[in-house]
Amino acid sequence: MSNQELGGIDASAGNTVESESRSQVRGSSLLLAGRLLSSGVGYATQILIIRYLSKSDYGAFAYALSVVTVLQAFIQLGLDRGLSRYLPIYDETGDTGSMIGAIRFVGGLTAALGAVIAVGFWAGRSFIEGRLIDDPQTVAVLAVLIILVPTTAFDNLLVTVLATFRKTRAIFLREYVMAPLLKLLAVGLLIRTNSSVQFLAAGYAVAGIVGVAIFVSFIGRYLAGRRAADPTATIHFPIRALATFSLPLLTTDLVFMAINGTDSVLLQFFGSASDVAAIRAVQPTAKFTQLVLQAFGVLYIPYVARLYARGRHQDVSRRYWETANWIMVLTLPVLTLCLLFNQELTTKLLGAEYSDSAVLLGVLAGGYFVNAMFGFNGMTLNVYRKIGFLVSANGFTLVANISLNLLLIPRYGPLGAAMGTAGTFLIHNLAKQYGLIRKTDVSGPPKSSWLIYTIVVLVTACAAFVGYGSDLSLTTRIGIWVVLSLGAVVASRGVLQVEDAFPGLGRIPLIKYLVK
Repeated sequence: MSNQELGGIDASAGNTVESESRSQVRGSSLLLAGRLLSSGVGYATQILIIRYLSKSDYGAFAYALSVVTVLQAFIQLGLDRGLSRYLPIYDETGDTGSMIGAIRFVGGLTAALGAVIAVGFWAGRSFIEGRLIDDPQTVAVLAVLIILVPTTAFDNLLVTVLATFRKTRAIFLREYVMAPLLKLLAVGLLIRTNSSVQFLAAGYAVAGIVGVAIFVSFIGRYLAGRRAADPTATIHFPIRALATFSLPLLTTDLVFMAINGTDSVLLQFFGSASDVAAIRAVQPTAKFTQLVLQAFGVLYIPYVARLYARGRHQDVSRRYWETANWIMVLTLPVLTLCLLFNQELTTKLLGAEYSDSAVLLGVLAGGYFVNAMFGFNGMTLNVYRKIGFLVSANGFTLVANISLNLLLIPRYGPLGAAMGTAGTFLIHNLAKQYGLIRKTDVSGPPKSSWLIYTIVVLVTACAAFVGYGSDLSLTTRIGIWVVLSLGAVVASRGVLQVEDAFPGLGRIPLIKYLVK
């Protein structure tokens, strides 16, 4: 394929980029709607679990899930990031053999490593109990949930493949409809049969297995069709390309493993399962600030990787900042919700025993919002193959995370864990942002982004003051939340160009006044 074909220097290519950009925003918005649906069901599921289980039982369940998250990220070896970069390029250049070979290699390796982890835990359970984990209940729950290590890793891999092929509806149905409903069904059976936390763990394990089986069947049929369309393609396993790109990025997984798991491990060590429950109970609420980031991220890498393959580096910079602006504005209402209604989302929703978690919610939500507002700096560095810098930034962040937790948790308990998480997100993103601007074609923040930053600071400060520094009624705070949320959209509508991305909104009564 010629440089001109990949460079996209003619007018028609420019129009294609604009069309694909709008398509990405619309596709990401569908996934955002799915995330909202999934998170709503998942949140209700989480509340039912917390209300049904005792605080110690929930602490054991949350601890086991944290361990699963750490192990699942480890067995992926960063190869999911390698796929997200290389699959769109193979598809763009018509290299069907390498594309299919890459999927087979990563899928087989993920399944093998997952099986080793699960079997190894079951074989060494007697050694682990009493030596590494004192609580027999936690070990029993983990023995069931360990099956989620390979299934969750495989699930993440399959989402990457579907995103490459722009199968947005398949992702929507599997990830955002079926998966949360299966978990809700497991919780419903738990309550209906008055069963134990081990029953809940078994339900989650079955839900994971069923979901992966459906995904594998769908992708298998799709790849068979691609193979039939290009029968002369020779299957090639690009192991070296994937390994040299992905393995160094394992440090990125280690960072998020540390953020999601270190605090629980240290809280269990320095405190108790109840301390773990105190922060884990509000973490799902705080993580609502990641919904927009996660929804837009599914399609972002394939889109930017294609721009990179065409040599359209200025479009990469523009797309990065446009996406970051969308994420900030759409996430801001979630952050203000956590700040304004911290008591309602903890004490009244979870129970009086979680009253101390109201402060934790605000700190965690702020930390997660920081991670969202910087957009996809790490993903963009991946596309540009700035692996050495990412490894250095990740290593520095790992040291900072462990140091912050060791410094803060023994002194402040769950609050120290929340502060450590928020601080780690800030350090990690500042480091990546420095590398993004200095080592890629992405420029510094344009004037449009500075306007969004100003809006974010003003709205957040107002919400924090009202939520934690005043005693206003619920009705008044609801009114303030509506005004702040709509005000942010109206003030930023020119930057986001909402009507251009969603032309139909301009014809809807009332809404048209917000977007025009």
